[in-house]
Amino acid sequence: MEKSKNNRIKRIVIFSILFVAAGGIAFFGSILNQPGTESLIRNTVMVLTGTGIVIYAYLFSEVTGLFIYRNEGKYVKFAVVYLGSLAAAVFFPMLPVTGWPFLAIFVFLGVFSNGITGMAAGSVCLLLAVNFTGGDMTVFWLYFISGLAGILMFCNLNDDFLVGLPVVVSLLVLILIPSGIYFTIRTRFLPFRFFPEMLKISMEKKISSHKGSISGVQALIISTATRVGMGNLVGVV
Repeated sequence: MEKSKNNRIKRIVIFSILFVAAGGIAFFGSILNQPGTESLIRNTVMVLTGTGIVIYAYLFSEVTGLFIYRNEGKYVKFAVVYLGSLAAAVFFPMLPVTGWPFLAIFVFLGVFSNGITGMAAGSVCLLLAVNFTGGDMTVFWLYFISGLAGILMFCNLNDDFLVGLPVVVSLLVLILIPSGIYFTIRTRFLPFRFFPEMLKISMEKKISSHKGSISGVQALIISTATRVGMGNLVGVV
């Protein structure tokens, strides 16, 4: 009984500090990135509301037993990861949008809590960074979908899983997917628009009257050889 009471007090204190600290990060982040009363109030209220949802999701998961990695009661660890992610999101607008490491943030938040809480916490951090860059919802959905994929991939790991090279490779693959989607949209689907032209040029025959000319297929093979396999290291002999 005494242990349960102490745990309840610990939970209230930690989550109260988490709530206030999250609001403070949003407040000072707004001063740094978006000076102005309206944006300051909007961002602070948004983060406080989102943090309340995150706390509820954590407690709900604890009551219903939805945790996978035995994170029940590890309030300090989760609070540190969440506040660290929120603080990092304040500085992400200083980086190119394509360089935001939100995939890793979603995964870490999910690993230190569970899928539901990780998605809620990651979304709050992502929304804050997106608001600081003008509120482009395309960027939000791009990273939200990649974060969802990352959490789904890691949600069934067990204690015997070797966290090492497989994790790094998986994260790199998941980073390539949103990057490819982003550049495809920014270039107005250039690979699809010029695909027929590429086939046409590749199928062109060599012009015999031009000395030293090569066909389209030969040019394609040489270009591929300089980028793939050993050609990437030593070039074309």
